[in-house]
Amino acid sequence: MSTALIAAGDERVKTYDFRSQEAVDRNRIRKLQPVFEAAAHRMAGALSANLRQPVHMTVEGYEQSPWEDYSQNMDDPTFLAGAAIIGLDGRLIVQVPSELVMALVEILLGGTGEDQPSRLNLTDLEFSLMSSLVDDMLASMPSAFDAFIEIGIGVVQKLRSPIYLKVGRPGEMCLLVQLNVSIGDRRQRSLHLCLPLTVLHPILEAFERLQQSEGFDGGFRLANAEERLRLVPVDLQVAYPPVALTTTEVLGLRVGDVIPLHLDKDDRHAHLDVVAAGRRIGKGVLVEQGKRLACTVTSWREERT
Repeated sequence: MSTALIAAGDERVKTYDFRSQEAVDRNRIRKLQPVFEAAAHRMAGALSANLRQPVHMTVEGYEQSPWEDYSQNMDDPTFLAGAAIIGLDGRLIVQVPSELVMALVEILLGGTGEDQPSRLNLTDLEFSLMSSLVDDMLASMPSAFDAFIEIGIGVVQKLRSPIYLKVGRPGEMCLLVQLNVSIGDRRQRSLHLCLPLTVLHPILEAFERLQQSEGFDGGFRLANAEERLRLVPVDLQVAYPPVALTTTEVLGLRVGDVIPLHLDKDDRHAHLDVVAAGRRIGKGVLVEQGKRLACTVTSWREERT
């Protein structure tokens, strides 16, 4: 066996960090595409319910990087939520840029989401309102994994800066999932999910075991996949006409205050939107069923996407 000597200054000599973990093969990560898309749809549904507007969320792409490298390039300040994953040894991180936070809060308070202040710092009110939105988004995620692994959302830590947030061991590789968010017909903005390998590996292994047990050979069988998709629960919502309040009126609300919906239960011509996963799929009218209000569907979209 021959031996070759390479000078220390040679560009081929690279420093190797033995604390770091190897990246997961991209082909394995692509297997989880339908799972992340399902999680994105559920989070969009949670946002739609809170904002009372259709929200679309799509998976844009994946990247693998140590948390330290990712956090150093992150905007500071920003909004971060670290959720402990019940059933797995680790936690999931949601990173929402300040620009998107301010847009979501403005829409939540009745604005358009396009009038952005030049500052990046979040006020206590903005931080609190965004925390409530993220709590609902995180609570909607576990059902996307129910088919192959049982997980839950534990304690959620919210921060304004990545400086105070540690994820996994030093140098541990993380999967960064970029999600594009659009509210109504407004422009797209992005947020990120961050899964350290201690969380990603059990999820990926459980999904691959499911594929093997069902006889998959590198991909879904169309008939089986369609049958499973028909069993996926979908949140159906009936959207009432939005109520416009000024910021002053919202801040002045107290327990016991009554907010008029501008909708009378005897108004048979009041049209309501039927919404699923943030998409309007039909229209209906308000009706009375016994002592309860209900919605009768008057039109339905039959086309498939």
